[in-house]
Amino acid sequence: MKVSSVAFRCHLLVVCGSLLGCAEETGPQRASIRGTVTVDGVPVEEGMLQFRPTQGNSGPLTGSVIKNGEYHTPKSKGPVLGLHQVEIRGHRRTGRTIETRFGPAPETEPVVPEMYADGSPLVRDVKAGDNEFNFELSSMPEG
Repeated sequence: MKVSSVAFRCHLLVVCGSLLGCAEETGPQRASIRGTVTVDGVPVEEGMLQFRPTQGNSGPLTGSVIKNGEYHTPKSKGPVLGLHQVEIRGHRRTGRTIETRFGPAPETEPVVPEMYADGSPLVRDVKAGDNEFNFELSSMPEG
């Protein structure tokens, strides 16, 4: 009798898990984002993008990791629909090693100008579905 009781409980867990997995999404609608990030035509080795809702658009701040000039965030973790200020930070390895409190680590230097970080002029409109935003940045200030 114990075997059937255990089997029944396992079956019940599977059924309940399936029903929960099929539940309708709650909260704001999100979308996937992907694209490239270059500075003066050179892909950003490593970095981070942040999509910050703006102009009456409410929702969480969404981040995406840049690796070898590319980024991707799936819909489940993507930004909400609407306008977003995009903040970008990136760096490259210098080829030297530095000593840190955690031991030796590769030395890096920033490659994305500070103007694209806090207070960035970059704004993108995230639509339902898949969004591709390529950022071709310049190290020289415009003007």
